[in-house]
Amino acid sequence: MTAWIVVYAIGAVQAALLALVLPRHPANRAANRTMALWLGLVALDLAVKALYLAEPGATLFRAFRFVALFPFLHGTLFYLYVRALTTGRGLAWRDAVHATGFGVALALHLPVLLAMGA
Repeated sequence: MTAWIVVYAIGAVQAALLALVLPRHPANRAANRTMALWLGLVALDLAVKALYLAEPGATLFRAFRFVALFPFLHGTLFYLYVRALTTGRGLAWRDAVHATGFGVALALHLPVLLAMGA
């Protein structure tokens, strides 16, 4: 077992716990919900990476490749978090335009993600 598996697992648990608690905090509700969404994705990303590093195989390969696309969302979610923190404006459907980079990356990687495993 490598040290990175432990680091990723601990990070995933901490991110998940914080993502569960943040929306309940009364101050800055819109910003806290945005940060909770972001931390939920970080928790998923770290958990999948820890599992894949612990037991690499075809079963987790697609999930590993999918979470490898999450960096395309980090800039978007950072912008939306700061906007919510400074203006109090929450997420809306029209904010989906900021996820265009992730959508393009996902479309380009669909053949790998949908390929039948060996």
